[in-house]
Amino acid sequence: MSRKIVCRDCGDRVLETSTISILRSGGGNYRRAGRRYWGQTCADCIELTLCYVRIRNGVELDTGVTESRYDVSSLLHALAALIKYGESDLNEDRWRERYAPAAQEWKTFEQWWPALLNSLEKWATRLPAYAEVQNAIDAARARFGGAA
Repeated sequence: MSRKIVCRDCGDRVLETSTISILRSGGGNYRRAGRRYWGQTCADCIELTLCYVRIRNGVELDTGVTESRYDVSSLLHALAALIKYGESDLNEDRWRERYAPAAQEWKTFEQWWPALLNSLEKWATRLPAYAEVQNAIDAARARFGGAA
């Protein structure tokens, strides 16, 4: 039986199986460098944060640090792991609803979704169960209309 823990981002108590440890940077100033720390973050917070990541070169997400100081590569690795464990999925309709509040004039969902899939595919290769995540990515691409 899983125990409940507190998500470091939203503060909700969630099952331990629906969280994953991701890298976040703490703020620094000219006297002290920013700190980097790991924190348990729930699947909802990971998905919502990914909705705000910018697109680089029109084909993948910009890997760097988000405005909320999350490491994007850590977010992508976490999403791939959550898909592997069955705690998240690549259901386009669900992501489209989640993306709506994040929609900004510089990117539409039609531009962002293939970029997410491309970036996720790149980071999923580092997981032991790569085939499961790759199957989910391929199915999501097929439902989206074969966008590469």
